[in-house]
Amino acid sequence: MIGGGPTGLMTAAGLARRGHRVVLLEKHATPFGLPRAGHVDHEAVRILQAVGAHEDLLADARPYGDYTWYDGEGERLFTVDFGARSVSGWFTDYTIYQPTLESGLLRALAGMGERVTLCYGARALAVRQTGDAVEVDVAPREGGPARTLTARYLVAADGARSPSASPWASSAPTWASASAG
Repeated sequence: MIGGGPTGLMTAAGLARRGHRVVLLEKHATPFGLPRAGHVDHEAVRILQAVGAHEDLLADARPYGDYTWYDGEGERLFTVDFGARSVSGWFTDYTIYQPTLESGLLRALAGMGERVTLCYGARALAVRQTGDAVEVDVAPREGGPARTLTARYLVAADGARSPSASPWASSAPTWASASAG
């Protein structure tokens, strides 16, 4: 897994929960402490619940309220009740603080033991398809010797401007690129 944001952390947690061993590479030395996302819906909360990462988020999140549209004369056109309960039992939408989401996911990953290896401060230098495997050359962000990791699959979840995904998009069938934004 390349990328330690919400998409990478959630994917790692989902895979580890299903018994897969996961190595997560994140170029930053520590989790990025500033928000980039501010909303989750009830389906996201349900998915977080499945890996045990929802409690911290919900303790800090705020359900949305009504969303009302008015015309030019100030007359109400319609109201959408974003604060309603959904079929999953959660509110339909929440305002969140992304670092709280990520800390909950990190706590869930820590509880998965040896199935998860978190490598902060590690950057992917190159990716190669080798038969039924993928090799990733990894270097510490602060310098030092590179090492090669071998895996059956690679998921690149390092953002919309992913430096890891685009060079291999057309030729590497055993990896996937994921971005929630």
